[in-house]
This record gives sequence, structure tokens and C-alpha cells, in this order.
Amino acid sequence: MERKNKNLLTFTGPSGSGKSTLARHTSKYGHCNYFEGSAGLTLDEKTASFLQQTYGWQRSGHKEVIHLSETAPGFAYDFQIGLLKARIAKFLQVSEPTVTDRSLVDNIAYAALQAKKYLSDDKWQGFLDLAIKGLNETVEIIIFVPTQNPYTGGIEDNGSRIADWLFQKVASAHFEYAIELIRPHFNGRIHTIRNWDLRDRMDQVESIILGY
Repeated sequence: MERKNKNLLTFTGPSGSGKSTLARHTSKYGHCNYFEGSAGLTLDEKTASFLQQTYGWQRSGHKEVIHLSETAPGFAYDFQIGLLKARIAKFLQVSEPTVTDRSLVDNIAYAALQAKKYLSDDKWQGFLDLAIKGLNETVEIIIFVPTQNPYTGGIEDNGSRIADWLFQKVASAHFEYAIELIRPHFNGRIHTIRNWDLRDRMDQVESIILGY
């Protein structure tokens, strides 16, 4: 049953697009809770152990997930469906206004990028249906932050992500695709921030918050 009062504002976008910086600013500006939604902090131990034993996943970050998704096709789906279910469970526990730097849209985008070509239509549709149901039960606002980084030195290398501009632009296109997939079915609000200047981005986020 869909909840009437949803408390989550989620940011979504490819790695390195700046969504975590904006999520933390939103939390501070809006005087609300914040939690980081990365896979390492979200996956339950049972799923993490399964991925480690089955595929040799070492929990070292996004770069490893991309590599395993290319070399062990089954990993991509198992990872994304496990993470999707773990995120939904965590989101359902939120009872106060809260901001997080990840969204169920992330799972759709990365499943489309890494796993969809290996899935039957029915399995892909089941994944989408679960993600959309989870969004409608837990999320009020999605803020999409596509890759707008400058080409030269634009992707910060944090040691975990693929710091390659072209790769992140391709990933960003899959996020655009995921947003358009959910748009007709999502009963919350979707906003997109399409600039790179940090102050302009913060101003846009503040305007979104003031609009609610």
C-alpha cells in the first residue's frame, strides 16, 4: 500500500557528477537528515557475502562493480537487484524529512548499462516494476544531476570511480533513459540540474526546496 506521507528527497546521477555535494548542501539548507546511499553502506551482509563468494566481489568500490559486470555477466543483475531491494528496505525506514545522494533510479540506470542485454524482457520488466513501486512508496522528490563536468579534469578521481569523462557521459545517458522510463509512473516530482557552476547549482536546489 502506498504511503501518503513520503519523506525522501533523493539525488540521482552518474558517479562524479556532484550529487553528493549537493545532497549534503540540501540537507544543511533544509535542516533535514542526510545519509549516504552508496552500495557499501547499503547492501545487507547476506547479499554482500553471496556476491563475494559467487563472483569474488571485494567491496572496493564502483570501479570494481563495473569491471565485474563486464567480466561476469551474472554479477551485474545480481548486484543491482540485491542493491535495489536493500535500498527500498532502507528507504521504507525513513520517518522524517531526509536527503540521500543515491536513488532507485541509479539501479535502473546501471542495470540498463550493465545487465539489460543479458536479461529477458520479463526479467527486465520485473526489475523496473519493483523499482517504480519502491519509488512511489518512499520518494517525494528526485533531483537528477547529469554529467555536466568540463572535459579536461572534469571527473574527480577518488580512487573508487572510473574517472573518465566519456564513460561518465555514456552513464549519464543511461540515467536520462531511466528518468524517462519512470516519469509516466512516478507520483512524486522530478527536477534536473543542468549546469556545472556550484553556486548556481546550490541556488537551484534551494529554489526547489522553497517550492515545497
